Amino acid sequence: KQWYQRRVRGFQESSYPANKRLFRGLAATNDSEILESLMKGSLEEDWVPRQSKYEVLNAVSFFHPTTALNFLMENYEQFYELYGETQFNFGNLLSAIISNLRSKSDISEAEKFFSSVNLGSGADAYQMAIAQVRSYFEWRKGLDREVSRFLDSRPTR
Repeated sequence: KQWYQRRVRGFQESSYPANKRLFRGLAATNDSEILESLMKGSLEEDWVPRQSKYEVLNAVSFFHPTTALNFLMENYEQFYELYGETQFNFGNLLSAIISNLRSKSDISEAEKFFSSVNLGSGADAYQMAIAQVRSYFEWRKGLDREVSRFLDSRPTR
């Protein structure tokens, strides 16, 4: 965990482009304790600047979309206060997390949750991300059928 503490100091001492690379690097871990610390730390005022907070969750959603979705839902009020009414970053955040979801159960959970909250400035981005993921599932369903037909038509050896 000393390694992680050095990364935290790195966030505090480096500029935004370097931070973005650090977020991505830490988000790639499979260590749930580091992921949780990274996400919780991103909400601390002195740890990540306001304009960059959503970048942490974006990075986590790339590698661990369900984890990022759950964290956003658990901390929705805080993210909404930061970005919801006027910041285009809120739409970016919702779009990134929803677009990275790859299971129907995650999408169902997201739709259930987001239908019960105010999406503010992220409403359009959320709707587009949901449509994109639904399209992905339809494409996969068609692709699965096509691959199955192709394989069934081939002689077995």
